[in-house]
Amino acid sequence: MASVRQACRPRHQVLTLKCYPQYQKGVVEVKPNPSELSYLLYYLSTRRSKLTKVGAFLTKRVSKDVWRRRLGNVQVALHILTALIEKMSPRPPHLRGFCPDRD
Repeated sequence: MASVRQACRPRHQVLTLKCYPQYQKGVVEVKPNPSELSYLLYYLSTRRSKLTKVGAFLTKRVSKDVWRRRLGNVQVALHILTALIEKMSPRPPHLRGFCPDRD
């Protein structure tokens, strides 16, 4: 059933969700899956229009995880955002999806 649900999702959401590791009880430090994270970073560097969509998806996901007190998932999302900012830092115009203009 989960594979059917994954098939209906957009590709950027599937790649983002694959970065999250399986739940492990008693683990304090949770990090994203490194190979999936590197593929997500490659995907976003080649398709820059998806950066805003991934940012919006992570925002929604983090707010849901904070509400349900899934602190491990929040740590993973912060690692993903940190990696995105570090990867895209030489190109500041592409970070506009994370920093909208305040007027």
